Amino acid sequence: MYLTREEERILDGERGEAVDKAMELLVKLGDAYGAKHMVEVSSCHLVSCVYNVVYDSGLEIAEVFLKLGARFVVPTTLCTASIPLEDTEKFRFPDEWVEKQSKLCELYRAMGGLDNWTCIPYWNTNVPRYGEHIAWGESNCVSYANSIVGARTNRYASYIELCAAITGRIPMIDLHIPENRRGTILVKLKGLDASKMTAKDYGALGYAIGCVSAGGIPVIDGIPHTVSKKMLRVMGAAAASSGSVALYHVLGVTPEARSLEEALGGDKPEDRVEIGLEELRKAYLELSTAGDGVVDLVFIGCPHYSIDQIGVVVDMFRGRRVHPNVELWLATDNLTYTLACRMGYREVLERAGVKFMVGSCAMNAPTYTRGFNVMATDSAKTAHYAPMQARTDVFYGSLEECIEAAVEGRIPI
Repeated sequence: MYLTREEERILDGERGEAVDKAMELLVKLGDAYGAKHMVEVSSCHLVSCVYNVVYDSGLEIAEVFLKLGARFVVPTTLCTASIPLEDTEKFRFPDEWVEKQSKLCELYRAMGGLDNWTCIPYWNTNVPRYGEHIAWGESNCVSYANSIVGARTNRYASYIELCAAITGRIPMIDLHIPENRRGTILVKLKGLDASKMTAKDYGALGYAIGCVSAGGIPVIDGIPHTVSKKMLRVMGAAAASSGSVALYHVLGVTPEARSLEEALGGDKPEDRVEIGLEELRKAYLELSTAGDGVVDLVFIGCPHYSIDQIGVVVDMFRGRRVHPNVELWLATDNLTYTLACRMGYREVLERAGVKFMVGSCAMNAPTYTRGFNVMATDSAKTAHYAPMQARTDVFYGSLEECIEAAVEGRIPI
């Protein structure tokens, strides 16, 4: 792999031992993938800072890098922590877990990580532009940046994105290369009026798209140009969960799909599939393992809720309270939480029994240690992971259905 003079100086140790170690790993990665050269990145988003992703080995690695003098050289945001960063004690997670995630937080702040702890950095703190090369982890982040913005990143695992943040570089591989971003699977919506679909429907649609994508890049035909970025965010997060979809194209909507020819790069699709009512019904059935009965946990905010979404929840809770046998967790980032406090939203919701899960997520936290039986969620991504991560049965519903479940203590009929 060709290296610039600056990159050779880094490998020679002229920029410090931390940068040298990080560059060594990236060169090995590039050689393994047959990369021709490195590319500079404009930002990074890390999952290496999440305790339930890296555990004790991740603590050791972060400590070593910090002792070697590691500092981030590009804007670097941090993904959702494994504990809520406000009112941690209210969630009654194991002390050891809290202690270790807190230590990881300290280490990554010291290296220069932006202290927002979120899975939607693209919404407020780390907004890439079309064509920019970035090195991001976390599936919904990668999906959004690649698909909706048109930035260039792969779905980077722990420590790869960390090394990119320390060096400001990444090997030019996979989705950084224009021809590798061409669509491979044409997905047509059949008998679906996407203009009338709800967020719940888009979550199920994303789940179904992931299931048929088989590691390819779907090109979706049938979604109106008026679709909101929030609906696409919901769809992309679900597809990234069920099918590891890091990039999708929506004809006439996303920036690399102004036409079918552009989306496919002038080639024919390797496969063609149709998704209609039957496929959506199947997705709903697979996303809900609990059909009826008692609910003891309701989780909303995956991906993290924005301030307008929190405002909608506030309106739903005026004059209502969470059932005494239910916990309702609402996940959001630090900045949005601060705004919610200033706007009076926190006071209204906490009075109604809602717990703000600030800078965290039920799927990253040790939710399984609490012994919940049935979780209701408005997130297809959470519904996909909950049986494994939280060890609960799950009900996938709309936000309205989830609030009803929280108030009544039962899955709505």
